[in-house]
Amino acid sequence: MNTTFKQLNTETEKISIKDFLLKPSAYYQVVPNHFIKIGRPTFDGKNESEVVAKLQYAFSIGAKVSEACCFAGISKDSFHRYCKRYPEFRDKIELLQNTPIFISRVIIYNAILNNDLKISKWYLEKKCPEEFSYNRPLMIKLKQKEERIEYLEGILKNKKILF
Repeated sequence: MNTTFKQLNTETEKISIKDFLLKPSAYYQVVPNHFIKIGRPTFDGKNESEVVAKLQYAFSIGAKVSEACCFAGISKDSFHRYCKRYPEFRDKIELLQNTPIFISRVIIYNAILNNDLKISKWYLEKKCPEEFSYNRPLMIKLKQKEERIEYLEGILKNKKILF
């Protein structure tokens, strides 16, 4: 049981049966656990709101955990302990990490709406490579060659030339 004790002033306060005798001539009263901060201070005593703001900024521009922790001046272990203590913060971090991707999608979409032919072609090549890729003939030739190699390997295995 993690409890901390506060010394009673025996002259002015009445001593009850629930009090503990820890030292000779000194009575102590139990302090509830939710008033006690046990262990290392959060972020090694740094200003918590400042560290959290730096972490949020770093994640909003696409930083990885190690990069964000370096920017905020904390260890990765401190970050993971904080996320474990505040799960809603981890959810917010996940949303912030997707911000640059979403902004990029919006920019590409706006470029397509503004009839930017180059961006439109690029987008179709990335989203539908089997239909719009310049490398489609090469991919077909490679697939045919792979099938031919597999066929020849099968023949060699059947004749027990290749194991």
